[in-house]
Amino acid sequence: MTTTKKTKEQVYIRVGHHYVKTIGCHGVLGGRSFECPVDTAFNSNGRIYVAGRAETTPRVTIIDIEENFHGEFGTPGAGGDGQLRWPGGIAIDSADRVYITEQHTQKVNVYDESGALITRWGLYGSERGEFKEPTGIAFDADDNMYLADAGNHRIQKFTADGKHI
Repeated sequence: MTTTKKTKEQVYIRVGHHYVKTIGCHGVLGGRSFECPVDTAFNSNGRIYVAGRAETTPRVTIIDIEENFHGEFGTPGAGGDGQLRWPGGIAIDSADRVYITEQHTQKVNVYDESGALITRWGLYGSERGEFKEPTGIAFDADDNMYLADAGNHRIQKFTADGKHI
């Protein structure tokens, strides 16, 4: 039995015995549909950010537990600021900034809660502070970021603004 509990919003997901609800639907047309969702994160207002990496339409969809659509962001591409090609993970810090690891470009994109790009950082490599195929991402209570550096088989710790700890 696996149980996930979020106390503020009273969101419970229990695997094994009881089915609670499905959120969203399959599709690439936008809105509350998902195509290849890879990660989710909740902000302090109960919004759910879903990172999807469909080949032609990678994006982040913003919904709530009642399936109300609150927007989407991240245009397809690999070179431009804020573009997504192959998102790997998503996390939200205490200021509701949205961090998305980008496996294709070896970057971390940082957005405000509405999806406007704040900054983008990261270098390809195997030295400290560099990464190869960044995937999972999480924050601790002090807003230190832990990043799964999949291609280098390690977890690295950073400040929220990208300084290696």
